[in-house]
Amino acid sequence: TAARAYFYDAEGEPMAAGTLRRNPDYADTLETIARDGAAAFYTGDIAADIVAAVRGHPTNPGLLEADDLAGYEAIEREAVCAPYRGYDVCGMGPPSSGALTVGQILGMVSHFDLGALGPEDPESWRIIGDATRLAFADRGRYMADSDFVSMPKGLLGTAYLESRAALIRRPTALPADEVQAGEPPWDKAELRIDGRSLEVPSTSHFVIVDKDGNIAS
Repeated sequence: TAARAYFYDAEGEPMAAGTLRRNPDYADTLETIARDGAAAFYTGDIAADIVAAVRGHPTNPGLLEADDLAGYEAIEREAVCAPYRGYDVCGMGPPSSGALTVGQILGMVSHFDLGALGPEDPESWRIIGDATRLAFADRGRYMADSDFVSMPKGLLGTAYLESRAALIRRPTALPADEVQAGEPPWDKAELRIDGRSLEVPSTSHFVIVDKDGNIAS
């Protein structure tokens, strides 16, 4: 794929740390948007290239049209926040599942003294790993676009996450058959059928922070 060709060398090995990679097409895109504003992304040459890439995919062509991009409007939504050791950790709510999933993980691990264990203790990572597995079980069962699918309201409930954390209080990792979605308050969501979901291409996400605090996400 294009991404693999960009991040791996001709022998298929990952680029060495410190390798300088240039992406002139991306630079041109950012410069165009900076100069002409958001309209340059949703109309014009950039939009035409996006539509062509989607519709012209060799194995999985899409139905995106120029009018879809031109008519797009961002929807403002309330942030989803979860408390964690004196902080409010906030992120985007549904249709994104990230903030809910991270909030669940933090809610579960808050019942363990990770500070006392330390970052080098395998038990710290076992706890975080099992909390992540349980959160992703809920994610796969309940989280979707709330404009179209009903979702439980209690996924971040204190009592619910405490009950989920209790499943982790064990000396070894949870067996795979015990990593199941829970039953959060108001669980009348339209659920996916267990065992019927398909493996689909997913996303790799990078957040980069430099020494001056500049962030690219």
